[in-house]
Amino acid sequence: MANNFRTPTFFLSSLVLFSYSLIVFSNAANTIKQGQSIGDGETVISSGENFVLGFFSPENSTNRYVGIWYNKVSIQTVVWVANRENPISDTTGVLTIGEDGNLVVLNGSRNPIWSTNASISSNTTATLMDSGNLVLASSDNMTHPGIWESFEYPTDTFLPGMRVTDKHIFVSWKSANDPAKGNYSMGVDLQGSLQIVIWEGSKRIWRSGQWNGLTFAGVPNTRALYLYGFKVTNDEREGKMYLTYTMLNSSEILKFRINWNGSEEQRSWDEERKEWSLVMSQPSNKCEVYNKCGNFGSCSITDSPICICVEGFKPKFIEEWNRGNWSGGCVRKTQLQCQRNSSVEAAKEDGFLKFKRMKLPDFGDSVTVQDTDECEAECLKNCSCGAYAYVIGMGCMIWGRDLVDLQHFQQFGSSLFIRLADSELDPWKKGSKEQSLFVLSKSREFSSHFSGPDDLAWNLWNEGKAMEFMDTSISFSEFEVLRCIHVALLCVQDSAMERPTMSSVILMLESETASLPRPKQPTFTIVRNHTEMDLCTESPEIVSANDVTVTMVFGR
Repeated sequence: MANNFRTPTFFLSSLVLFSYSLIVFSNAANTIKQGQSIGDGETVISSGENFVLGFFSPENSTNRYVGIWYNKVSIQTVVWVANRENPISDTTGVLTIGEDGNLVVLNGSRNPIWSTNASISSNTTATLMDSGNLVLASSDNMTHPGIWESFEYPTDTFLPGMRVTDKHIFVSWKSANDPAKGNYSMGVDLQGSLQIVIWEGSKRIWRSGQWNGLTFAGVPNTRALYLYGFKVTNDEREGKMYLTYTMLNSSEILKFRINWNGSEEQRSWDEERKEWSLVMSQPSNKCEVYNKCGNFGSCSITDSPICICVEGFKPKFIEEWNRGNWSGGCVRKTQLQCQRNSSVEAAKEDGFLKFKRMKLPDFGDSVTVQDTDECEAECLKNCSCGAYAYVIGMGCMIWGRDLVDLQHFQQFGSSLFIRLADSELDPWKKGSKEQSLFVLSKSREFSSHFSGPDDLAWNLWNEGKAMEFMDTSISFSEFEVLRCIHVALLCVQDSAMERPTMSSVILMLESETASLPRPKQPTFTIVRNHTEMDLCTESPEIVSANDVTVTMVFGR
C-alpha cells in the first residue's frame, strides 16, 4: 500500500517540476513562432535579457495591454504598447501569430483587437531584440530585413538604435495611467536643417532648433550630443534622412520620451538609487514655448520683460504688447526698398543687420552656396527673403516668410542677418559686419603660444585660472582662450571613446552653439593602449557644409 501511494506522488511531483521547467524555458525564449501563443502572465525576454514582451497593467488600472518594458530596471517602465487603443478588461488575452503570418492580440472571445496587418506570403517568426525592437520576419530567411518591426511604429519613447524619419511620430499617453494616444506628439522636421518638434494636435509648442552636426542649435545649454552618439544620416540609396543615437557606454540605460503633459524628457537609470534621473526636459523655461513673443519678436529669459521686437520692428498691437500679451508679434517700421515703387527710394538699397547669439527662426530653407557672401547674395535675389544665416554644420539658410520663434541667448547661439530698409540701418552703419573668425586657424596660432605641460593646463583650468596659461603677448578674447583649452583637454582624455572626432573638434571651435561636456582629469600617460584610436587626429579630411572636402595635414 505504501509503495502504491508513493509512486503516483513521485510521478505527479516529477510532472510538476517538468512542466515548470518547460514554462521557464518558454518564458526565457526570445521568439514566438507560428502556431505558438503567449498568454497573460507569460513573457518573452530578449537574448541579452534587456527587454521583456508581455501583458501589463498601468498603475491604478486593471486594463491589460501587450507591451515591451525594461527587464533590468526595477520600476516597470514601458517603452512600447501594441493595443494602446483597445485594452483587454481581464487576463484572458493572448498574443500569437495568426494563420496569415501576422502578430495578433486576441481577447478572451478570441476576437482580434490588434494586428501588425502586414502583407505576408510565408511563415513568420517574431523576435524580441536586445534593442527593444520587436521584429516579425520570414521563418525561411531570418537574416532578411523584417517584414514588420515595432521601431517603425513607436509609441512615446525614442530608444537607441531607432532610425527616426519625418514619418515616425511619437505620441504621448493620454494620461499617466492610460497608454491611449494623447494630445501631444513628437517628431523630426526636415525643412531646412533637421530639428525635433513637439506638437499639441497640429500646433507647434516647442522645437529644438536646427541640427548643426554636433547638437541642436536651439538648446545651447545641452551637453554636446556626440557623447550620446547622435547622428543625422542622409541615405541617398533609400532617399531618407534620419536621426539615430547609440550609447557609447552599453551599460547605461537612457531614454527620450514625450510625456502625457507635453514635455519631452531625457532620463537615465540610476541603479544605485533605483530611480530614473532627469537629465534634461523641454520646454525648460518660458522662452522655449514656441513663438512666445510672436512674429519678429525675440525672447530672452534674462530680460524683463522677456519679449522685445527685433531692431527695425515695432509691436503690432502696442496696448496688448504693453500689457504683456506678446502673441500679436511685431511688424516692420519701414518697408523694404524692393517693396516700394518710388524711383528716389529705389536708389537706397536694403541691407542686413547682424543679430548674435540667436536661436534661428523656424521654417528656413537650405541653399547650396560656398560662403556667407554668396548666402547674402542669394537672399538679396528675392524680395521676400527677410533674413539669412550661414552656420558651420548647416550651411546657408534663408527665410522667405515672417521670422517666428526667435530667442536670444546669453552665450552660444547663431548669428542671424535680418534684412532692413536703408533708413533703419543708418544708426548701425549700413551693411557693416563683424570680421568673421576662422577658428581653426586661430586655434593653431593660439596653440603656438601655449607654455607649460599638459598637467599645468588641467590644473589651471580646473581651478578657474585657465587664463594664466595664455601668453600675454597674444590678443584673443577670454571666451576663445577658454574654448581652445577646453577642447584641447577633451582631445587628451584617457579613453578614446571620450575624445571627440576631428570633425567634432572643428564644429566645437567654429560653432557658436555647442555646449561642451566637462573633461575628466587626464592621466597624461606617455603610452596609450595601442588598440585605442586617437580620435582627435583620426581623419585629415574635413567635410564642409557644402560637401566640399578639404584635406589638411596635422603635425604629430
